[in-house]
Amino acid sequence: MRQSFDDGTPFYLYETLSESSVHFRSYKELASVKPTKQRKYKYKAFTNTQKETPEGYEEERIMISKMSSPDYGKSSLMATGSGAYASTIHELDIANKSYNKIRYSYEKNKLIKLNANKPYTKTKKLDKELHELNDSKQFFISKNSKAFNDLGNYYSAADVQFSKAVAHLENLAYVKQEVILPGDFELSVGHLMHVSVYRNEEGSDGAGIDKEQSGDHLITRIVHMFGDEYNMDMTIQKDSSERKYD
Repeated sequence: MRQSFDDGTPFYLYETLSESSVHFRSYKELASVKPTKQRKYKYKAFTNTQKETPEGYEEERIMISKMSSPDYGKSSLMATGSGAYASTIHELDIANKSYNKIRYSYEKNKLIKLNANKPYTKTKKLDKELHELNDSKQFFISKNSKAFNDLGNYYSAADVQFSKAVAHLENLAYVKQEVILPGDFELSVGHLMHVSVYRNEEGSDGAGIDKEQSGDHLITRIVHMFGDEYNMDMTIQKDSSERKYD
């Protein structure tokens, strides 16, 4: 999996309950299936309809009852040190004694995003923007192009695709939400869902939808909970923002 890339995106190996099968799919493939109307959910402090009506049932179905974001507000500098926005690969081929340096930049090597805008501001460090800090994360790769009848060793396929795959994984931690939803066997890990997070101060200044926490998210974990009610404890993540920070 570490050496499997699809246009610079990593692969996921996972199992779903509804399809009763194991999947090996790339992030590019998962991100291409946009949320349907059935997968658009809301988080707000009140409801607008009566539960006993068809409209009330539908509103309850799409209502997130609990949401927490343990890492919300985490500094983008932490993601910088993980290779989310820039990195450098130091590549040494022991067969022909060659050394190559490959630089990755979020701005130059475009990533697939779930939402329209990048997840960081024009913050500067050492008089450089975050996507210019190539020394913030460095990878060291030892190749052997003469191994296995010139097929190369385990790292033969690693190049800027590797840096982009790491960046995709790190940016997916930009916003990570723990949510509880009414149970739905049709909702699976690997699906995209759209979440609208409403501010509590409805009718006052600043009311409306919080664009920083709202947007398209990838479902990365589901625990089905059966009791007096059927609910799902889920982890959803996104790599980009509905808000334009610039």
